[in-house]
Amino acid sequence: MKGSVAAMVSAADYFAEDIKKEFAGEIYVSGVVHEECFEGVATRSISMKVKPDYVVIGEESTLNT
Repeated sequence: MKGSVAAMVSAADYFAEDIKKEFAGEIYVSGVVHEECFEGVATRSISMKVKPDYVVIGEESTLNT
């Protein structure tokens, strides 16, 4: 998952640069340790503080649909 976190941070930076940081709202990047054990607990805690309109999850899919 380290690669997907790095990709999301880079994408957020490029997005902000491309539009000269003129967008409504904020961008948050969340990294969770021990996701297999605590993903739901951590996600719930984050969602209580940040009410996201959109979420991107960097989970490998082997390109299966």
